[in-house]
Amino acid sequence: VADADRLYSALEKAAASSGSGSDSGARPLVIGGGYIGEERRERDGEREREEEEKRERERRERWRGRERRERERETFFSSLSHDPRPPPPPPPKKKKKLSLGLELAAALAGWGLEPVVAFPEDRILARILTPDAAAFYAKFYELKGAELRPGTTVKALEKKEGGDAVSAAVLSDGTSLSVSLVVVGVGARPRTELFGESGGGGGGSGPGAIAVVGGAPGGVLVDARLRSVSADDVWACGDVAAFPSGCLFGGRKGEEEGPTRQEHVQHARSSAAFVARDIVARSSSSPSSPSYAYLPYYYSRVFDLGWVFYGSSSPGSTE
Repeated sequence: VADADRLYSALEKAAASSGSGSDSGARPLVIGGGYIGEERRERDGEREREEEEKRERERRERWRGRERRERERETFFSSLSHDPRPPPPPPPKKKKKLSLGLELAAALAGWGLEPVVAFPEDRILARILTPDAAAFYAKFYELKGAELRPGTTVKALEKKEGGDAVSAAVLSDGTSLSVSLVVVGVGARPRTELFGESGGGGGGSGPGAIAVVGGAPGGVLVDARLRSVSADDVWACGDVAAFPSGCLFGGRKGEEEGPTRQEHVQHARSSAAFVARDIVARSSSSPSSPSYAYLPYYYSRVFDLGWVFYGSSSPGSTE
């Protein structure tokens, strides 16, 4: 019955007919005790649940099939003497970021502040960029609101009387700058004095003394295999190792330039791995390791600029 009014009318007629004194014994028959629409919704909902369960079973079966095929594939390739598949790509290497001061100055300028950058060299990134490249970089900083002060250092930091915060910076040219924040990014020196009498001032004397470089670039003086030049069974790696310049660029750099230090995370990792291999080779009487080789590189991303630099540059370089 699609219409409730028709259902009620039919029931009234049936009731009138049964109450008219008929002795036929006929009785009304009611099939089902629920609302027709509700019963239909229950049937439809059950059907949908069954279909969803069926789809879920099919998805699980496809997943198990993929896992099974992957296991079979690995079993097949592992049974071969040579795996013909190409090796997976190595994870991307993290590059060493450069110049804490300049990158923070770029961030401050991007926030609408007007940072002043003071540095002793005649141009920014003098150890990396040529004069033309440095001039372009400096102009870009100035257009963004930063002020560069090449050839200057900070002689003193002053604070207001009775206060604790820095209020002024005095530069080596006599300029006094009013400042509210000071960021010091001047690099680091190797702690060679940790070796006591065996260290500082160019190395000690006596058996087991560890030779160090007293002046620039500093560090523990080692040979091309990163072994101490003065103490047996001592190696140095990472930032503290002062190794021959000939180890740079695969041995294509002249030894006459003296020792060098490289402050890079990649150098720290590669030199540590090299030392570990050399120690194992020496303890097992294996052939000596080849000389250490390293290609320096730097990179930076500031404002809309990004660059990568491979190699090294002396302050007087023009190309």
